Amino acid sequence: MTPSILETWSRIPAELREILAPIETMEQHSRAVANHMDLAFKDRDPVENQLYKILTENIKKYEDDVVDLGKDVTPVDILKSIIEEHELKQKDLVPYFGSQSVVSEVLNKKRKINSKQAFKLSEKFHINPIAFLG
Repeated sequence: MTPSILETWSRIPAELREILAPIETMEQHSRAVANHMDLAFKDRDPVENQLYKILTENIKKYEDDVVDLGKDVTPVDILKSIIEEHELKQKDLVPYFGSQSVVSEVLNKKRKINSKQAFKLSEKFHINPIAFLG
């Protein structure tokens, strides 16, 4: 008896299911781009090449469907998307920025995210720190 597609899907590790599934959020997009970049500049074996092609297609589809290519997505846009997606408040970001006033300045684009803050955010939200440094 062959397993159903749902049984097969449920046995795939979550990390791989994320790569195979359509990208639906900016956070997923950032992770997909980071994974894509990891594979882009290496000699890929056949399995890695298949994953690279899947990531390429998923990123392209998301960008074609969602991202307004006339507008550059800034690190603050990414941060605001994460805040919305995780239903966070500014005070929830104080551990990553040091104070409420710095969080406010960053969100109002009066201050840029520095490398230390980007690293802390990337560890918390599993996104390449480069996304916060644009």
